[in-house]
Amino acid sequence: MPGKKGTAKTGIPFYQLEGFRSHHRRPDDTSSFGYNNLSPAKMIPGFELYSSAGIKPGMGPLKSAFYRINITISGTLDIYIGLEHFQHQPCTVCFTYPGQVFAKSNISADAFGYYMLFNPGFLDELVPHNKISTEFPFLDVSGMPFFRLSAEEINRVESFVLQMDEELLNRIVQKENSRNKIHVICLCGDTNDPENREFMESLNALNRSEALNRVRIHGCPGTPKIAELVSLPELFVVISKPGGSTVNEMIKKKVPMIYHTNKSPLDWEKGNMEYGESRGLGKRFYLSNHPNSNDLSAFTDLLADAILLKESMHSGEIAVPEANLDFTSNLRQKIQEMLT
Repeated sequence: MPGKKGTAKTGIPFYQLEGFRSHHRRPDDTSSFGYNNLSPAKMIPGFELYSSAGIKPGMGPLKSAFYRINITISGTLDIYIGLEHFQHQPCTVCFTYPGQVFAKSNISADAFGYYMLFNPGFLDELVPHNKISTEFPFLDVSGMPFFRLSAEEINRVESFVLQMDEELLNRIVQKENSRNKIHVICLCGDTNDPENREFMESLNALNRSEALNRVRIHGCPGTPKIAELVSLPELFVVISKPGGSTVNEMIKKKVPMIYHTNKSPLDWEKGNMEYGESRGLGKRFYLSNHPNSNDLSAFTDLLADAILLKESMHSGEIAVPEANLDFTSNLRQKIQEMLT
């Protein structure tokens, strides 16, 4: 079994970080916060970050070759570290170090939090692993591995965890240049319509938010010049419902799509999505009315994938033979054949 080796003395299974994911995540888990369902190319060796969405209902007892940090935001669960029992509640944090016996169970339905796993050598540039217990006494056999934080403190911890997850955004806009931004062009239809104009103005007002310091939103009136717009070399993905003309135009321009859909798409939209996904030309995305951090992470991951997808489409790694077809000519020919 990957990531596992038996311990002859105690019979308690011992796991390495590599290959450990299947032992703590449900097999049907589709969440995408942190490292969950992240492509290997984007992973940092020796470190993994997850939210509790998609976690198995219980685990252990086991031993591991890596460190573990658990952060509980809401709900409760039982944690066993060595011979000690702790109950996680909102605003609690616990730590384990390599070789400790660990188990968890009784996870409440409303439980939510985050956890990090990292190998002993991961922090060597900051703290050599043989000195970690000196710098952090709670990671020593004589230390207390369980803490209760204030609401303000847990909010700061959660903010830090979310910043770690948003490193994917830095990858998209080249994190070595903090001035680079993602530019999002939002076509708002006929802005002579008061509702459309109000929507456009509300989008542009978002640029005043400090939370969007790496993103610039351009709310614009609708335009018939879609072909010219998607020919911009800087454009790497189009987010739209999968209508026939839009999908057709993006295929011809070799521009990936994120198909913005609802839970019950129209039959032809569903067919367009299935066609694009089966050929690696785009991916669907459903956004609820109340998006959370997992939704943000999933969407950010799609944007990162779209950059690679466009590169593959234009290099020929992903073949797009449909781009060479003249759909209008083909349709005219079929109509003529039907009429003769």
